[in-house]
Amino acid sequence: MPDLFPYRYRQLTIDLTSTLTDFEYPVQGERIYYEGPSDGPELTIRLQARNNDGIRLRPQGEIIGPFTRLYISGASSVLVPRLIVSSPKEIAVLGRDVNVGNINTLQTIVNPVTVSSITNPVTVASITAAVAAKDFRLDRAQAGALYQRGGFKAASVGNYSYHQIFNPAASGKTVVVLGVEVGCTSGTECQLMQYNTELGTDVGTLYNLLSGGSASSAHYRNTHDGSTIGTNGLNYFYLAANDVKFFDRFDVLGEGEGLLFAPGSSNIRTLFSALIWEF
Repeated sequence: MPDLFPYRYRQLTIDLTSTLTDFEYPVQGERIYYEGPSDGPELTIRLQARNNDGIRLRPQGEIIGPFTRLYISGASSVLVPRLIVSSPKEIAVLGRDVNVGNINTLQTIVNPVTVSSITNPVTVASITAAVAAKDFRLDRAQAGALYQRGGFKAASVGNYSYHQIFNPAASGKTVVVLGVEVGCTSGTECQLMQYNTELGTDVGTLYNLLSGGSASSAHYRNTHDGSTIGTNGLNYFYLAANDVKFFDRFDVLGEGEGLLFAPGSSNIRTLFSALIWEF
């Protein structure tokens, strides 16, 4: 009966108990595949003749080309490389070995994680404890980098009651507003806006959520003003009388920049609170 699948293959195991230098393997084929182990040592392969240039071969690598003998070199190792020699070259006889090794000691993962290089290879043996994820805001609060402050501005006939988080010029900080809470004693349309001019009344710096920690560089400011102010309207919403809304935010304020809460009507008592992150 004719052979319906005309190909052949052979597996070579390379004994590296001692260093090999151009060890001759009389074997015929057209493809060499380094099947495993996945953390095996690098080999150097010469096809046909010792004076041919060496070709480096690593796990899951392959060499394609006809040969009737191989000359293999490799440093001594307790690992035993497995090579699959096959032909014709159009047929690939491959195996995929997934190796999970171990990390002896993992001391610290920093924020952010920086990887300069991955060496021979990164392996994980087991995870023996539950993996816990910490909320970013909790992490920043424990690091003394979250601040909050709130207040109110009384109603004033003919005036709007504005509030602002402002990052002073030359503060040396970037301020990220993570959330604002706003309220009004009368129903009105409102906006959150970018506004890079300091409001007139400096209520003060924000309080550190790490009790006893240093105050923020950013300032909470408010004012009465008879005119409408603010640029670049970000949020437009309606507040019912005595209603309070909280907004998650990611407003990034550089030096000399501010975020403004602007009610749409005058003579209204307004409430304001902000949660910020500084770095």
